[in-house]
Amino acid sequence: MNIITDKKVRFMELLNPIYKRLERFAMSIAHSTDEAKDIVSETVLTAFENFESLKEEKAFLSFLFTIAYREKIKYDKIYKHSSYDTTLINELLDHKPSPEDLTDVRLLYDAIEKLSTKTKDAVILAEIVGLSHKEIAKVQNTSTAVIKVRIHRGKKKLASLLGVSYNSVKADKTSEKMLFTMEEVKP
Repeated sequence: MNIITDKKVRFMELLNPIYKRLERFAMSIAHSTDEAKDIVSETVLTAFENFESLKEEKAFLSFLFTIAYREKIKYDKIYKHSSYDTTLINELLDHKPSPEDLTDVRLLYDAIEKLSTKTKDAVILAEIVGLSHKEIAKVQNTSTAVIKVRIHRGKKKLASLLGVSYNSVKADKTSEKMLFTMEEVKP
């Protein structure tokens, strides 16, 4: 095999296991299915073109999500959007959504849109994509402490916007993923 073929093979070996996560991230930050597909396509193309600049393969995930994050920013500068496509919401749900589920997802996405861009992206990367705080810090080019603050404040703001109280952060014993609990606010 030649060098170009080796590069393609190695790139695909690294991309394949995390491709679905990249798609989920793009779907969660995009305003439509087409926009998400554009972000994924541009991300993969840019990542492949710059693959040789990657110093360590273990940093591939951060490398890829940093590119996706920048592609979203670039996309937003070109196209201005005001609302999410309903088909996107349907695709995000794994089961046949009930009207209540669709309403809840719509309310959540509307609330997420009210967060600042960096906070919104940090919450999405942590809670929807499942990146660690360290990985998010690399993507957003900041410290882990700043990411923790953004996520905490983002969750607190979401709870407020959704009319629920932000009680505390609890560890889910099965996945060890940090989750926040919410209870309806009593008038």
